[in-house]
Amino acid sequence: MVVTILSAVAQAERQRILERTNEGRLERKPMEFSPGGTAADPRTNQRGTTGAKANGVQFGRKRSIDRNKVFALREKGLGATDIARQMKIGRSTVYVILQKGKHDRAGKEESDG
Repeated sequence: MVVTILSAVAQAERQRILERTNEGRLERKPMEFSPGGTAADPRTNQRGTTGAKANGVQFGRKRSIDRNKVFALREKGLGATDIARQMKIGRSTVYVILQKGKHDRAGKEESDG
């Protein structure tokens, strides 16, 4: 019974942490003035702030695979299996990189043309 209660408290605390973290990541709308107080956000002491993502903060793990090398090997005519063996990464990772690269390059071509 004690373990059940502790796990419920831990879950609730984890949920609160995630909510606060996501609030900081997302863009917040400007605070409106209220008749009885100020419009300053008590969490930041600033008016109408934006979240970290809007300020250009990158989230997640840093990339450890040289994506340009994957593209270069592919342009040489190597298949995904050979690229994966040569770079010592998973074949599915090669496919993901190539697929995302295809989308990124298509977006650049549309903006250039």
